Amino acid sequence: RMFYTRDPENIKTILSAPSDHYVLGSSRGANFAPVAGDGLFTADGQAWQHYRACTRPFFTHTKQQSFLETLENSMQQRWRSLSTESDGWTKSVELQSFFLDMTLDAWMDTLFGHSQADLSMEGTNKGPDTPSRDAFAASLDAAGAFVGDRTVFGKFYWIKHSRNFHSHCETIRAFIDHHIDSSCTYKDFFGTINDDGGLRSDEGTKIQYHQDELRNRVQPLLFTGRNPGGALLAIMFFYMARNPPIYSKLRKETLATFGLAGDVTLANLDTCQYLQFFILESLRLSNVVPAIMRSAEKDLVLPIGGGSDKLSPICVPKGSTIIVCIQGLHLRKDIWGEDATVFVPERWHSRPHDWSFIPFSKGRRRCIGRTSSVPDLFPFAAADTATTEQLAMNQAAYVVTRFLQRFESIQIDNDTRGESTVKHATDISTKFIFNKRMKFLVASDDTNR
Repeated sequence: RMFYTRDPENIKTILSAPSDHYVLGSSRGANFAPVAGDGLFTADGQAWQHYRACTRPFFTHTKQQSFLETLENSMQQRWRSLSTESDGWTKSVELQSFFLDMTLDAWMDTLFGHSQADLSMEGTNKGPDTPSRDAFAASLDAAGAFVGDRTVFGKFYWIKHSRNFHSHCETIRAFIDHHIDSSCTYKDFFGTINDDGGLRSDEGTKIQYHQDELRNRVQPLLFTGRNPGGALLAIMFFYMARNPPIYSKLRKETLATFGLAGDVTLANLDTCQYLQFFILESLRLSNVVPAIMRSAEKDLVLPIGGGSDKLSPICVPKGSTIIVCIQGLHLRKDIWGEDATVFVPERWHSRPHDWSFIPFSKGRRRCIGRTSSVPDLFPFAAADTATTEQLAMNQAAYVVTRFLQRFESIQIDNDTRGESTVKHATDISTKFIFNKRMKFLVASDDTNR
């Protein structure tokens, strides 16, 4: 049986339950693994705990600040590619691809010590059979779409198969393996974990893991860093372009806090309240993860959905699939008001962070490196250890702030005002279905001119 829910109490019950109640399920893991990696986002039980522990070192405050510096380098490369016309406007770029490429390069640099752009400029460390970044990204998108299509078959996902899919998976694997082999920094991120997962010493000079283990650790971070991160930035800039007064208000706050060239750090991002509201509203109206799926490991009960009024408890038999409709939850008018489909950052002045807002899921599986000192869903907390949602929001806040410092205005070239909503791709890529080209107006007193 299959259950769909967007009720906060049901969602709280599902995501707060013990680990042996609601799981991802073996078929979901096997289906998603070729794209998202056979690790953090596909494993259950002890395997999940293992990869969670392996990933936690990345979420320290020091690593987060270091990542922002890497993100700055990637952004500067993108800015240099923007040619400026005589009127101060840049030539237009395809919005979503622009940010997906930027986040991919930043994560490659973070995980491997080099980005694809670095290798392209140097012309080294890349054999003739090594997939390019563009080939990797194309395969990631194509394979993600295929996996999404066969998700509807549940445990019979394997019925749908394709030679092209296997070719895309080989491209993904070859790309990651090549960069692991040429990496100088992966051991710094993953070499401090004490376990027996293929660990061995190479003449006492460095720690070496089995290739499959390294790929399983790296692939989820590379996938989630590129796709949800880039898609979130794209949708945020879409909303800023659609709402010039909001862009002006954000820029006014940014210049008052940082000036045109002030350093942006995790600590001073905390002071930008309207930016926090803007990011939260972007996630509410167009969440990058529209739904999540769980499988019941035993006969269970949800508090809402049964009886003639659908308000009584309901039995969930063992083996049932439960779809948590995050996007549907975020658009409920009885929770968010009659303006639930309208972009209003100001609503967050008095909005509590409860189970009616779960942009990054919630509960046990959400929390990588979580400590009690980190406030729940506080965007830019500069605690010793961050959470996954703070990583995404830190990245989004930093990029938006730096663009606000440099560009006086933004504009969508091929905007169609009749498009009231942005659709999600029907796959696991977390991308949006929109083909928008954007251009930027360089500020007259921009220090990068």
